[in-house]
Amino acid sequence: MAYLKSAPFSAEDADLLHQSVFNAYKPLYDYSDSFDVSEIIAARLQEIKAPSTISYIKNYYPEIADNDYGRKHIALNILAGTHTSESYQTLALLLSNTRLSESPSRWFRRKLKDSLALTSSITDKLLPLSVDSIYTPFVAALMSTLIDSGFVKPEVLKPFTSYFVVNAKKNEGGYKGWRRI
Repeated sequence: MAYLKSAPFSAEDADLLHQSVFNAYKPLYDYSDSFDVSEIIAARLQEIKAPSTISYIKNYYPEIADNDYGRKHIALNILAGTHTSESYQTLALLLSNTRLSESPSRWFRRKLKDSLALTSSITDKLLPLSVDSIYTPFVAALMSTLIDSGFVKPEVLKPFTSYFVVNAKKNEGGYKGWRRI
């Protein structure tokens, strides 16, 4: 495992990493899942930033079963962690065209928060996702950060405010407030 984390991969290795990233692997530990190895490979793909990775994910993503959140999560994380305009535009396209079975993870949100300028460039594609209760807390948390940082004006939320309010009321008691997610 340590070798996989430290191996000197380059853009020439991207195709081999593509072939490996979505495979099922035996869990590394009793308490882990089968995506540990895939997540390490995904991190390495993010590091090398091979342009072919974005097109590979764009083509492969529709083949991932709707209920296969693990593989979808890995694909979206690779795009979010690559931090290029093309990876963010592809990410927005994939999020807009498919529905996740679970809200995107905090890890995924952190990757988007690492590059607020790029995240703000896809705001127009992220905001419409807030109509779906799966995405509402995710979008609200991102918008809060983007507004606080000055990348987005609060007025852009106006057409979507009712979705945030409805979701907050539905989750009353369990909802922590969209500024804290």
